[in-house]
Amino acid sequence: MKKSILSLVMAAAMLLMLCPSAFAAQDAPERMGSVTFSGLDQLAPNESVSQTVIETDGSEAVVTVRRIPSLLRAGGTVCLVSYSGIGSSVEFYMTVSNNKVTSVYDYSIELFGRSYDNPSLTHTSAYGKLTFDLKSFTGAISGTCWLKGTVTGSNNEYTVDWKM
Repeated sequence: MKKSILSLVMAAAMLLMLCPSAFAAQDAPERMGSVTFSGLDQLAPNESVSQTVIETDGSEAVVTVRRIPSLLRAGGTVCLVSYSGIGSSVEFYMTVSNNKVTSVYDYSIELFGRSYDNPSLTHTSAYGKLTFDLKSFTGAISGTCWLKGTVTGSNNEYTVDWKM
């Protein structure tokens, strides 16, 4: 009888040890997408263009590019690139001059029920990108997320891509 009870207790303990792995595997579906905005040179300071998108899980998200007054930064247009969906809001600033990205700076990552590690801002002459590792509530890393603003090189078009 003692062996049976001990076996049940050990089996329950083993199941509890495996639970965090099971919860980590059941995170929300991956949300990826892309939106292209045209005519951004026509935006007045503090004016923005937005696109509402439907994610793969059926939820809505809003992708926005806002022109920022650039009183302190000469030689370029400063834009705020942002993604706002269920449980996440991510944004960063990108400076563009002559259809080339010249810098990226200042970011914000707000997540509901999750956390992040290793945020990184990078850029080339074609794009600015914010990358971070998403962590589930159990602390296991769930994957790498990113928000990317790409300048197409003509007609002041920007493409915003994301993986959340």
